[in-house]
Amino acid sequence: MSEFNLTKKYIEETCSYEPDFFNQIRDSIIAAGINEMSIDADSAQFLRVLLKTTGAKNVLELGTLGGYSAILFASIIPATGHVTTIDNDVRYQPLSQGNAEKTGYKDKITFICNDGLKAMEQLASEGATFDFFFIDAAKNSYINYYEWALSMAKPGAMIVADNTLWKGEVPDPDKTSNPIRAMRRFNEYVSQDERVDVIITTTGDGMTLARVK
Repeated sequence: MSEFNLTKKYIEETCSYEPDFFNQIRDSIIAAGINEMSIDADSAQFLRVLLKTTGAKNVLELGTLGGYSAILFASIIPATGHVTTIDNDVRYQPLSQGNAEKTGYKDKITFICNDGLKAMEQLASEGATFDFFFIDAAKNSYINYYEWALSMAKPGAMIVADNTLWKGEVPDPDKTSNPIRAMRRFNEYVSQDERVDVIITTTGDGMTLARVK
């Protein structure tokens, strides 16, 4: 086992916690035959603490899948808060909305089935604003997602991008797959942006956090 995976295993065993219904959501995604997976347990715990710390109320998510993270966000934000989640794959809509219904959070979540960039452009044109963003969609579009997020971000908003270390391989110059190169470009782009304060964490598959100044 690599050092990266050994550390991850230790964290999951030590301080990751998931309510039973989140395990049921994971099971529903597997049962639906969806290859892509939701965020893992330590990522969920990290986001749970981060949301509570920031006091975010309005969340925009890129990448709905089975609804795991959208429901996670809805379970943490105040009763007056709301989650908007975007995914362009129509196959995920019945599953994600069904999971939201079963867990009692459907009224706190708006599901948008559309191209992420088009949906963000539409939201921006409507004057929508958010104080927390979670980007977990097409890797080559991360920089564009990030720029649209900035255009709708309230002061102090948090932008979180997932998979930014890509199995711990992003730092390895010998690794050159498309997702790895996309994550390198994104991390370099954000780290040089003076509009935000940035940190890259080893949580899960790597998360890059940018706090809007």
